[in-house]
Amino acid sequence: MTSPTTLTLTAKVGGMTGTATVLATPPPTCNSLDPSVAPVVQIMNVGAVSPVGTGGVVADGTYYLTALNLYTGVGGRRAQTGQTRQIVVQISGTTVNEALEINGAGSMQLTITETFNANGTALIR
Repeated sequence: MTSPTTLTLTAKVGGMTGTATVLATPPPTCNSLDPSVAPVVQIMNVGAVSPVGTGGVVADGTYYLTALNLYTGVGGRRAQTGQTRQIVVQISGTTVNEALEINGAGSMQLTITETFNANGTALIR
């Protein structure tokens, strides 16, 4: 049995910092995707309530991040955060390959491959 790996992820957006700890068994592996092929996307604060997800089938293919909105509630902050992302995702069956660039120029880059199964509108690792 593979021993679990604990990943602690910390994100800072605007003046807020959030931390998540994830237990990964087995740990995710790297892949050869290049996030620099994805468009550079500005993270935006949007003064509205977050839309409700509708679920549905995600077809196999390659996907690029084209917008990243932080919903701050009705009357909430509306502005760019000063942060950018480049994300490319490849899906094939239950395998998901991801590549992520945070704030450009190689400041933080992550590539992982994981296996997921659908359960309603959630993806379960």
